[in-house]
Amino acid sequence: IPGVSFRCLLDDNWSMLFISDAVESLTGWPASDFIERRRSIADLYHPADLQPVAEQVAAAISEGRQYVVEYRLFDREGGEHWIWESGCAVCDEAGKPRWIDGVLLDQTETKLRNAEYASKVTAISKAVLLVEFDMRGRILTVNDNFVDLFGYEREALCGLPHGVLCSAEQRASAEYAAFWEALRQGEFRSGEFCRYARDGREVWLQATYNPILDADGKPCKVLKLATDMTPRRLMEQELRNARDRAEQA
Repeated sequence: IPGVSFRCLLDDNWSMLFISDAVESLTGWPASDFIERRRSIADLYHPADLQPVAEQVAAAISEGRQYVVEYRLFDREGGEHWIWESGCAVCDEAGKPRWIDGVLLDQTETKLRNAEYASKVTAISKAVLLVEFDMRGRILTVNDNFVDLFGYEREALCGLPHGVLCSAEQRASAEYAAFWEALRQGEFRSGEFCRYARDGREVWLQATYNPILDADGKPCKVLKLATDMTPRRLMEQELRNARDRAEQA
């Protein structure tokens, strides 16, 4: 099976009655070292994780339920692994827990990939305006950049339709309806858009609307990434005004 299957006693060291050969690729020590008590899984735990995990497992056993825990484990070379473990106690005829049957899965690669993904999202969120919509165009989340530019409270925005940022003419137009229908079909949209802040200010955005697909490949959200183009627009208007004044002179 994937991972490491085991049967251990309910002592402080979780002494192994059985552990599968896959433990060697995980820890660097053969299964016989653990079964013959030359090594203990408990000794390989990250110091900060051992007590919390022991408490979670003990609570599950006392309540007669299965447990699921995550913790860090060090291998023979000192490498750190993130472990997902699930197990349950096996009781005797009197109902007394005798041992634990369980499985360990090494999820280090997944943890690292998720951490990298989260770091990228954080970096993007700091650099641009970020908004998530559901497929009906209702606002799900916004980042701080968006809140600061548009002047809304985050809680006030969530649940409102995208159209609250647009003029009445924009909302009523056929182009607006077609825009959201294309997004619901999974089509990507980008361009410069005029939107309106809470105080009525015009805000010009260079934005992309990115449909996010679920596990079945169907659009489930729309992620909008945008940068504020308003200063550039104002500068262009000033240049046009200066040109007009020069021509008149």
